[in-house]
Amino acid sequence: MGLNFKYTDFRYDINPLFFDATLPIEIDNAIPTTISDLTASFFVETLIKKDLSFKLGARFKRLKIEASSPSLINVFQASEYQIENSDFFSLNTRLRYDTLDNIFFPTSGLLFDTDGNLFLTASSAEDFTQFLNLKTNIAKAFLITKGLSLLVGAEGGFRIGNDNISALNFGLGGYALNQINNYGNMFGYDFFSLSGNSFIKAYFNMDYEFYKRHHLNFSGNFSNIGDDIFVTKSWLELPSYSGYALGYGLETIFGPIELKYNWSPENNFNGVFINLGYWF
Repeated sequence: MGLNFKYTDFRYDINPLFFDATLPIEIDNAIPTTISDLTASFFVETLIKKDLSFKLGARFKRLKIEASSPSLINVFQASEYQIENSDFFSLNTRLRYDTLDNIFFPTSGLLFDTDGNLFLTASSAEDFTQFLNLKTNIAKAFLITKGLSLLVGAEGGFRIGNDNISALNFGLGGYALNQINNYGNMFGYDFFSLSGNSFIKAYFNMDYEFYKRHHLNFSGNFSNIGDDIFVTKSWLELPSYSGYALGYGLETIFGPIELKYNWSPENNFNGVFINLGYWF
């Protein structure tokens, strides 16, 4: 049993269509956007048996997303546009089986992690109806030879119910250990690049510990994401999005230090992502 509070506030250049694809096409470009997210959770967690845990809880979320740019004046007659400003209440559950020997640089073990969020209320939505977000991640690590290991996995998610709250859709892009809402990593794409109410992604990471606690790795990910991809069966098609990364990692007492140079064959994006230490 426990309580958890998390507050995230940052500003980043994001295309407003990432949050709401029904917005006018005239604003189809990245503009300064502020995201403020306060989440308070009460949960009960039990260890069913070694490495297998079940969690049940309730969650309050205050989410505010606001874009600001002179380019918005031509569309909204104002330089600021509020994409989302709501208080949400949800019930959530999580089942996790984890035998990975290292959360950051695993060489053996299995991970099965599935969670669901049933959103019951939204303060600013007049036509709100309840909806459920479900997400699952499965991964397996193998030791190929001394110092060389392979992690392969797949994850996916979908929504059941109300599609009007698109700010709580699934999102892919960037690389970070600190995640909010339903946003996940995707090498080859900047943060907040891809979104939809459903997605599927396969990934791998080849890691070589060439010296004690020093790692070189090569990663890849492949995804389909959009609205209702499991209904239209487009999730069975060849991946529309892919990306790769070459990285270096160092294990320290303060957590991992990671540098990832990543790129995608589908676009002109390339760059370096950096992670420093543990996220609590």
